[in-house]
Amino acid sequence: MKKKIVVTLCTLLLVLCLISGLAACGEAEKGDSYSSGEYTGENAESTEGESIAVTEDRLIVYTVEENISVKDITATVAKLTAKATELGGWEESSYLNENGYATIRFRIPTVKLETFLKSLEGEGTVNNKRVYTEDITAQYTDAVAKKEVYESQLAAYKKLLEEDDLTLSEVMTITDKINQIQAQIEAMSKRITGYKNQAEYSTVAITVYQLGTYVEPDYWTELGQLLQDSGSSVFVFLGGVLKVLVAILPYLGLIAVCFGLYVLIKFIICKIAKKPFGLFVAARARHKARKERKQK
Repeated sequence: MKKKIVVTLCTLLLVLCLISGLAACGEAEKGDSYSSGEYTGENAESTEGESIAVTEDRLIVYTVEENISVKDITATVAKLTAKATELGGWEESSYLNENGYATIRFRIPTVKLETFLKSLEGEGTVNNKRVYTEDITAQYTDAVAKKEVYESQLAAYKKLLEEDDLTLSEVMTITDKINQIQAQIEAMSKRITGYKNQAEYSTVAITVYQLGTYVEPDYWTELGQLLQDSGSSVFVFLGGVLKVLVAILPYLGLIAVCFGLYVLIKFIICKIAKKPFGLFVAARARHKARKERKQK
């Protein structure tokens, strides 16, 4: 009877600890959300002095990631879409989350990119902003050079095809070669057009938060994002792992506490029942085995 009472009390203690732990996590989340309402943008990255350099001799691809906090998400999204259309751009994709934010992806003419980014500053508080650049001039130049080579080859084969003394087999071989070269020219033309479009139209990804809901990411989350944005597959993987660890870190402490309570309850039950505690028995056995190996 006494043993059952002790077991029941220990079980109730464990349940109460779990409930209090979950409640504490809930309060912490509420507290974070509340404190974010006081955010004034003091720690936001400065956008002053930044300039988008558009050059004719180089192809630069711009990708901008920015998030802002506003009073009215719907109205702000409508304004941004209208501004993008006015500047000759368009909305590529959009996503509205019920938790108080929306993500919109625009394609903006690079020559109007700086104008569009400046218009964002008047819509609300800029929380953070990143501008990524990639110089694709070498890839573009290589594609143009390959196309010119293919066009020279095509002209040579077409001229060869005009000869009168060709056999049917030779004509078929040359024709087949001409078709292959034409396909390669078309592929290069599409690649060149793609490079031009990347440089002529920049990508702008904007996350719009309801005022008071934005929570500034911590150091480790930022580090994980930087690793993922590095472009290296190894760093992208490490960045993803780091972000997952940061996400589950608050729960690891709770798991450790619960495991410790479980071990303590098992130990108390074994003491009351006057039975050997399994962990201690296993530890003593391993210690004895190591001691015997050393003596040999």
